[in-house]
Amino acid sequence: MGARALATANDSGYLFRTIPSDALEGTALAQLLAKTKDIKAALVYFDDDQGNAIHSTFGKALAAAGGKAVLSQKFDASSAVATLLAAVTKAKPDVVVMASPFSAMEQNKA
Repeated sequence: MGARALATANDSGYLFRTIPSDALEGTALAQLLAKTKDIKAALVYFDDDQGNAIHSTFGKALAAAGGKAVLSQKFDASSAVATLLAAVTKAKPDVVVMASPFSAMEQNKA
């Protein structure tokens, strides 16, 4: 069961979270970044449960806190690094957030 599914699991009251969901991580990160007035952020996220959960909340939370998501670009193991870099460069963000698992180390290093 993925981390997002824990929030709605039929657990009869026996399931307790010790860490927040990845979706909450997207919200918290957006709120932190928005402390810089009018910040423009690009989100580059891996196409997996964690990356998609962060993506699901990041842009809306950033806008609600006074910032702007200028790019939300997913990638996977077959994505071309040059394509990702071109998209980020074109968006002209103040900051780039990369949400990617350790298992994607080769893509992360590139």
